[in-house]
Amino acid sequence: MNWDDLKVASAIHQRGSYAKAAQQLGLNETTIARRLARLETELGAKVFESIDGERTPTEAGRHVLETVRRMKAESARLKHIGDKSRTIVRRRIASVEAMATHYLAPTLPSLIKDHPHLQVEILLSTELASFSRWETDIALRLVRPDRGNAIMKKLSEFEWVLVKPRELEPHFMCGYTSQHVQKREREVLRSHLPGVLPLTVVNGMSPMKRILMSGQGVGFLPDFMCGDLWDSETLSLTPLDLYRPVWLLVQEHLRNDPDTRLVTDWLEASFASGKSA
Repeated sequence: MNWDDLKVASAIHQRGSYAKAAQQLGLNETTIARRLARLETELGAKVFESIDGERTPTEAGRHVLETVRRMKAESARLKHIGDKSRTIVRRRIASVEAMATHYLAPTLPSLIKDHPHLQVEILLSTELASFSRWETDIALRLVRPDRGNAIMKKLSEFEWVLVKPRELEPHFMCGYTSQHVQKREREVLRSHLPGVLPLTVVNGMSPMKRILMSGQGVGFLPDFMCGDLWDSETLSLTPLDLYRPVWLLVQEHLRNDPDTRLVTDWLEASFASGKSA
């Protein structure tokens, strides 16, 4: 199997289209399409499908991309074997606390083990870490910025899940601050409420979960935080078919920086694995 064909698949996934992948690799769209077709012929399966104009990996495609990710990571790791004296490189990541806890924390030890020259700082608030003032290098955000020159990529998405008492009527409603909620989400939540309820507002998903675990209120949580709640005897959980994207932002001046790429590849792998604490 041709490594160049695998790089084409990776570029299409990263950039979302043949045209942008061609631009990234310095090729033309015809070459991109031909190499992808060659790869799919060898695999005997489609790598991407077109959804809303964007190239989305199929199940076979996800396996291919995970293999490419591992190959890149191993290649990068081999470059650093025996080099224990490399200059320490600091990279700062701004993230909401829930995603840092469920995705970053469990996999961070492996990143540092493979790349001991990296000093990773996780800043637990996108509000406190400003891109415009260069207070962070990388950010995970739930809303796509409408301005700025950061490199932006849709990293993942999660589904909102309604959480309420299983048999009792809720005494109050839990809501997020404007940082975490949009109009559509408010409308969906209200459509599931029995009537007007006292409102409690929080600025984080983890305290929201603790409040809802009391079995007294109603609110919604991201699906990746609900793993231990589905079997609860006191709570009722309902997927809302309402999704929120997770955006990866990188400072423009770090576009071609190899150490930043190590960190962003790790972030992509952490979310792609679907594993959380």
